[in-house]
Amino acid sequence: MVNRRLDSWKQIADHLGRDVTTAIRWERERGLPVRRLPGGKRQGVFAYSDEIDAWRDGRSSEPNEGGAEPNGAVPEEKAPGSTPPAPPAVLVDPVSLPDGIGRRRWTGGWRLAVGITLCLGALVAAGSVAFVFGRNGVAARAGLLGERLVAWDDAGKVAWTHDLGEAGKTFIAQIGGDARYERATVLDLDGDGISEVLAVVTYRSAAIGAGDDMLAEDELICFSAKGRVLWRYVPRFSFRFGGRSFVGPWHLMHMVVSERNGQRGVWLSLVAAPWWPAVVVRLDPAGLASLRFVNSGVIYALKEVEAPRPLMLAAGVNNEYGQAILAVLDAADPPATSPQTPGSYLCQGCPPGRPERYFLLPRSEVSLLRHEPYVKARRIGLFARGVEVRTYETEDGFGAGHYRFSLELEPEGLAMDDGYWQLHERLRQESALDHPGAACPLLKGVTIRRWDRSGTWTDLEVAVAHPPGSGGPVAAFGLQDAIGTP
Repeated sequence: MVNRRLDSWKQIADHLGRDVTTAIRWERERGLPVRRLPGGKRQGVFAYSDEIDAWRDGRSSEPNEGGAEPNGAVPEEKAPGSTPPAPPAVLVDPVSLPDGIGRRRWTGGWRLAVGITLCLGALVAAGSVAFVFGRNGVAARAGLLGERLVAWDDAGKVAWTHDLGEAGKTFIAQIGGDARYERATVLDLDGDGISEVLAVVTYRSAAIGAGDDMLAEDELICFSAKGRVLWRYVPRFSFRFGGRSFVGPWHLMHMVVSERNGQRGVWLSLVAAPWWPAVVVRLDPAGLASLRFVNSGVIYALKEVEAPRPLMLAAGVNNEYGQAILAVLDAADPPATSPQTPGSYLCQGCPPGRPERYFLLPRSEVSLLRHEPYVKARRIGLFARGVEVRTYETEDGFGAGHYRFSLELEPEGLAMDDGYWQLHERLRQESALDHPGAACPLLKGVTIRRWDRSGTWTDLEVAVAHPPGSGGPVAAFGLQDAIGTP
């Protein structure tokens, strides 16, 4: 549907299918996104149809107020976990002013008022400002609403918004459907006691066709708590593997925030689209980036661990071996590259360092029979007794392996989930397998390959828990508490 500007209460009410009185009440009591132009005793109002629709559709699943509203009524707007908001902010389209504007009292008489009004009018005409009157304007929560970043204060009131649209670029809500990070996060990044807002934004160049979203690129934008852009990070890398160059664009796969010895940082896993090289990057609080790791395959998940010392774990896939991987990285070490054999997967000109350890997790007979191109490690979980890495044995994610590592990051055991054994039984019934799950050779154990800084590979034999009902040691290695966890 084409986005339209609604230039009066009548047009706004007609778009909602309600009368003007209801529209005004919803704006006052429920945060209907209506905007006012500054100046005059009776400020003109306007709204955008896509914002009205997103506001209404985003709340259609909430209960109606006392059951009195008909179907399709718009419930209260509030930030997740907040108290119901007070009357909505008065927003001036579309991005925020620098810190301090919008919260000072009017003390300079009519000349000051006229001057500020004229300045605001110029900013509005240029499409460059959005702020809140009568609010402290400090973000406690944030999220994406259409093409706008919205920040709420502690009371659940809209603190400020930022228009994410940019000239020459097309905003894209998200590439794919498997988000492994929050698109907007509020945190104290620099440790000064004042929060910042991190937003992940995806743009496609206006010169690229609408069907080529994989050629879009992600940006990380850092805002002050009051909406001022502090810095932007756009990944720019160029690597060469076996005579082929990979320059991106780069998509964000995972993001984690770490704190070590009082030093905060943001770790990113990025993959070059539409192919496979991945990098792990660390940003300091000022947005300065340092390359930490290059992998010949996608890195899907990052996780920081504290034992035996602070380390960053990276889980994904290695395209040369077609296997899931776990890389152990030490932030104090020089930048590293995954261990590869000479050929098309060996990076030329990449950092000479190596990860502290690098594990190859084996493929199952189910993945081999289904001719799956890869087995992918896509989740990392922490437990009191160690670390779990979850692999997906099929492209559709049905059937997973749960690898348990000790606190010293040595492999201890493997358990396959119910989905894997169901798929195993289906293949047996189709005569693709000649044995039931209870007699599966996998249960005799698997071999995990470990690479270390000496430059050698070591084969480690690991036991496998038996499937439920098989009479075997289902709860071996304490893996029963890991099954089905994120």
